[in-house]
Amino acid sequence: MSNMGKTTKACPPARDRGNPFKGYVNEQERIEITARAARLHMSLSDYLRTVGLGEVLKSTVDATAIDIMLKINADLGRLGGLLKLWLTTRCGEGATSSQVNALLRGVQTDQQALLWAISAVRRSR
Repeated sequence: MSNMGKTTKACPPARDRGNPFKGYVNEQERIEITARAARLHMSLSDYLRTVGLGEVLKSTVDATAIDIMLKINADLGRLGGLLKLWLTTRCGEGATSSQVNALLRGVQTDQQALLWAISAVRRSR
């Protein structure tokens, strides 16, 4: 068997975790540092290592915001589908078809704006 065209990903060497780093902080600083690590869903050790090495912290807020926006987008899509179904089965009942079409265009406009916002958040990461 040949391995042509396949790339193997080398695993990084394991960290030597036998060298703890000790620093002094007051109680308020400890609470704040621990809270910041928790907000980023990182262990205290990972947070301190990342900050200490000057690496960029990855925001979980952006990921959460994208998830929420995607769910809203799906809800808008379902609403649009229901409106279309209503137009085909009960056209003219309760509202004129032009009113419903205007609402449907509004849903589509909101969907496009939401998708634009999602892509903007993704590009900024």
